Amino acid sequence: MSRVSGTESTAKRARLSPEERRKQLIGVGHEMLRERPLGDITVAAVTAQAGVSRALLFHYFPTLEDYHRAILHNANAELLDHVRPNPALAPLDMLRDSMERFIGYVEHNQTAYHAMLRGPASASPVVVEQAEDTRGKIAEMLFAVVPIDAADPDRPRLELAVRGWIAYLEQVVLTWLAEPTITREQLIDLFVRSLPALTLTPQIAAILATDLPEISPPATE
Repeated sequence: MSRVSGTESTAKRARLSPEERRKQLIGVGHEMLRERPLGDITVAAVTAQAGVSRALLFHYFPTLEDYHRAILHNANAELLDHVRPNPALAPLDMLRDSMERFIGYVEHNQTAYHAMLRGPASASPVVVEQAEDTRGKIAEMLFAVVPIDAADPDRPRLELAVRGWIAYLEQVVLTWLAEPTITREQLIDLFVRSLPALTLTPQIAAILATDLPEISPPATE
């Protein structure tokens, strides 16, 4: 019976198209990334988990670095899907909604997120490259909502400020998850208020000025 099962399993693997096989291997690595640092996703670990040979893995990814890059690209695409603004909402609600989903995503992928931003792998060229690419795409999402023309002479300054704001979110959410000294709602308020404060942009401030709640210190006994 075990021989038949093994034969059937091999046949099923053989029926995958090259694109399907590549996606499968990336998916295996992505799931592993949820539970361990990128540096612990080794060739031996992946091939054992996926039930494939080293030769097959390297057929689709010339080096382990290429494989890691593909995993990170997939993980970051998932993050972008989570934070994508909902156009049905008003700008302020849209930003709050995206911040809520951003916090939720990091909360459920804390091990990988922490490892990529604060662990030994954070200095890896592959990790830096993918992190910068993701920040750029999140910035593009924001500028699609905020009416600041690409030809505006102040646009380069704003792009730098927004990227800085995104890096700020990354670090603050990890600190908050490790030590939640304020409520989730207060964290969202902090994120929303910090955007116009960091960019010093009247347009952004005007869009987000609608009934922003005061940030109160946490209650003490």
